[in-house]
Amino acid sequence: MRKSLLIVAALLLATSMVWADAITGGTPVSHNVTITVIVPGRLGINIPAIEHNWTLDLALDPTYPPAALTPYLITNNATVQIISNNAFTYGYTASMTTTLTNLTVGDFQYDATGWIPVWAGWQNFAAAGTFETGLAATPGWVNRNMMYRVNLDGTEAVGTGVMTLVHTITQP
Repeated sequence: MRKSLLIVAALLLATSMVWADAITGGTPVSHNVTITVIVPGRLGINIPAIEHNWTLDLALDPTYPPAALTPYLITNNATVQIISNNAFTYGYTASMTTTLTNLTVGDFQYDATGWIPVWAGWQNFAAAGTFETGLAATPGWVNRNMMYRVNLDGTEAVGTGVMTLVHTITQP
């Protein structure tokens, strides 16, 4: 009998715990539920593997050196993919490693394909710059396709010049 009383008491206690949060009374009865949604900041940049390195080899080009300042196309289309779930700014930093005299970061240029920036036409690179500023959040990953070229005037010394671009997007 004692065991039966203990089992009944345990069942009553367990049942009361299940209904401990219940609200009862006259009509209507309401009871709040709190749902919390946390959206983490999402900010990303992706450059596909084939877009990381571009080479302009003029060793067999019979038109080099040019008679006048000539733009040499490096690529017709280089893809940079960006994503942001907040307003963002998209820019770059550029640096130069070269054995070529008379070749600077400012001799390299960029232009866009397939998107509408605040600028139009070929733009000279600087040590740092902004492609776009204060943009709204993206609808997932979006492409920022670009073209690159370098202006050579024939006074460059024999050797190799490498410009390194670091693409960056930031949220406020």
